[in-house]
Amino acid sequence: MKEFEEYLNEAFLNEASLGRFWQHYKEHKPMAFVSADRNENTKQQNARNFSTLKRHVRLAGFGYNRIKGGYVEEGGKKVDAENSLLIIGNSAEDEKRVCDLAIGLGKMFDQSSIMFVDTNGDAQWISTREDSDVGPIGTIKKLGKFRTNNINDFYSKLGNKTFKFDMLVEEAPYRPDIRERHLREWFQQNLDKHGADTCQLWEEQSSTVSVDHIDQKIEMMEQTLLEASLGRFWQHYKEHKPMAFVSADRNERTKKENAAAYKDLKKWVQQSNFGYNRVKGGYVEEGGRTVDNENSVLIIGKGPEDEHRLYNFAVSLGKHFQQSSILFISSDGDAKWVATRDDCWFGRTGETQKLGKFKTSNINDFYSKLGNKTFKFDELKEEVPYYPDNRERQLQVWFLRDMDRYGSDFCERWANRPK
Repeated sequence: MKEFEEYLNEAFLNEASLGRFWQHYKEHKPMAFVSADRNENTKQQNARNFSTLKRHVRLAGFGYNRIKGGYVEEGGKKVDAENSLLIIGNSAEDEKRVCDLAIGLGKMFDQSSIMFVDTNGDAQWISTREDSDVGPIGTIKKLGKFRTNNINDFYSKLGNKTFKFDMLVEEAPYRPDIRERHLREWFQQNLDKHGADTCQLWEEQSSTVSVDHIDQKIEMMEQTLLEASLGRFWQHYKEHKPMAFVSADRNERTKKENAAAYKDLKKWVQQSNFGYNRVKGGYVEEGGRTVDNENSVLIIGKGPEDEHRLYNFAVSLGKHFQQSSILFISSDGDAKWVATRDDCWFGRTGETQKLGKFKTSNINDFYSKLGNKTFKFDELKEEVPYYPDNRERQLQVWFLRDMDRYGSDFCERWANRPK
């Protein structure tokens, strides 16, 4: 009786752990189970292969879950966790691409087979080695409608020892940078063109392709993406709304201190009743790796009539957060740097450096000068709308009154007001 209860518990947990799988299954998404492990490889070699496996799936533009489970010895002790993925197509239209990718990966990692689940929910083993038990490469063994025990059967056959599946683990979302987006586009074109041979061809081609050619294409794509990410900005620009880029960061502060200052900056902007977007981007090292994200906002006026108030407010914030300058865009679309410290590189507090009509390159130039290192802008991110409670609304009335009264000295006076 106890054994039967344990069996039921195990079956229940097995089904529960596959919750996400069944969701994709009901949506008729194609899926494939692919391993990167070989018994004769060391753990380090298998781990490296697993990283490469994940990279290829990301480049193909598909989602994946990690298979959690392991092979068991007599007595039920679990050993040798499996480095394996469930690859998930984005829709039913991806069936051929997922199948081709999975077969290509099976061949690349010298696997005897992969398990594919088609859009009808039918499972099948597909041979990816000539000496596979399934048959020569490309041979298919149909298993009928997918069942949870197909997983244990597949990996037990693959590893030639009893496998026990635990669960599917979702990996953190993949957010490719500009270089990765270009490589992904290139990989997907190859997948459509070469099918199951893509992975091997990719490994051969990606190491010999001209770096200059990639960088040239990346530069063109980067400019296009930069313009697209500023879509909301250009909408405000055409409506003649004044805007200002203001940072809360100081190089000498810790990350924790800069994060706290950024929280204060947002609070100030929320009280002012202006809109704002978070500036997404970071400072880059040689080689293009982004480090030290910038804690900064683009403040947006409601109309041309806000120009004077927004200008004073942004200058006041720059002074309050000890910034050397702010970047201001007038209702006419003209950009300028405004010094907010006496040791600013182009003049004392209040002096300006005119830049002419705003250009997207002004953003990178401004933050690079501000942080004294190369800055790379990614996008503007809209924040959740701010809904003040009754107390906050009363504070906002006083806040706006003092903004008009004190101009660019406002933040210092407000911060030091009697509480």
